[in-house]
Amino acid sequence: MKLQYQCRQYTTENLDDLSLSQCSSDFRILHINIRSLRKKFDKLLALSDSFCFAFHVICLTETFLYQNEH
Repeated sequence: MKLQYQCRQYTTENLDDLSLSQCSSDFRILHINIRSLRKKFDKLLALSDSFCFAFHVICLTETFLYQNEH
């Protein structure tokens, strides 16, 4: 059996274009650079409630870059 992979990237602006029927058999991963989960937890919940489908994996990163760091 030969597996075929197709990766697509969506932003919050074009994620609404993805319908439930298009992703019914897809493996879905959500990645967000949350930059302070404590402060944005309610926004994250609201975002996840706005989707008409579920994600199999949700990845949250906390990346802070400062001007004086290279």
